[in-house]
Amino acid sequence: GPSTFDPQTDGTTVTWPINNVLNAQASLGFTAHGGTRTLNITNPVIGGSYILKLTQDSTGGEGLILGSGCTWRVIGNGSGAISLSSTGNTVDILAFIYDGSNCYATLGKNYN
Repeated sequence: GPSTFDPQTDGTTVTWPINNVLNAQASLGFTAHGGTRTLNITNPVIGGSYILKLTQDSTGGEGLILGSGCTWRVIGNGSGAISLSSTGNTVDILAFIYDGSNCYATLGKNYN
């Protein structure tokens, strides 16, 4: 069924359980200045479309490494890596589709 922007728990490793749904949205608010996190996903669906809203804490400067669950392919020759906006309280949106092995991702930065 439809999902909401399920809040994910911030930590050194963040695992988003997509749970075999075709379309899902989640949010991750960085809660403390902890540097770089790793994002892992579980159970995406072939043809699935997924959106993760990322919000910096008031300090900013938090990073995100794209981890396990698929092979990440990032638009614009990202080589599987993204660089988030660094300003405090900034919102970025990570959107991706899954083809059975690859996650084709786009990062929209600095929504304001």
